[in-house]
Amino acid sequence: MEVIEIQCPNCGGTVSRKADEYFAVCPYCNVEIGFDDLKEEAAVTGMRSKLETLDRHFKNEKAFKNESAKRNKKLKLLLAATTLLYLTGAVLTGIGDVDSAAMSIGVLILLCAFAVYLPTTIVYAHTYSVFNDDKGAAESKRSSKFYMWLRLTGICLLLIFLATIAAALLCLLLAK
Repeated sequence: MEVIEIQCPNCGGTVSRKADEYFAVCPYCNVEIGFDDLKEEAAVTGMRSKLETLDRHFKNEKAFKNESAKRNKKLKLLLAATTLLYLTGAVLTGIGDVDSAAMSIGVLILLCAFAVYLPTTIVYAHTYSVFNDDKGAAESKRSSKFYMWLRLTGICLLLIFLATIAAALLCLLLAK
């Protein structure tokens, strides 16, 4: 510890104190000397440290949100493209005869769409994380990943259901 020597404001004697002490007693006149400037400095230093922590937390949260937004945008585009692929396959399957090329191509397209839906839900859920405000950083929990997988699987099933209804309606319109 660094020792600082100051003059006693009462008798002018030399008083030694450690750098982080807030008071000392003069060895000559026994007057207790308070160091308010140190208290203020400690408060400012403490506030600076808290501000640095908050700033780091804010930057981490902002980076996490930006990265999450990018990932969500990519996921939405992939799901939209896959749903259109599924819709195309369902329409081709619906308008084709049992032994036609349209039916075969439609079935292949449907299989491709399913082959995209399943890994998409697994990969996205596996890499899913949430921002922990207490820690100021992203964290990955198994339960969060599982619930994200369930949610994405439900969304994919809903998209398949809606695309199937749309394909059936298109097939009815094309049949007329």
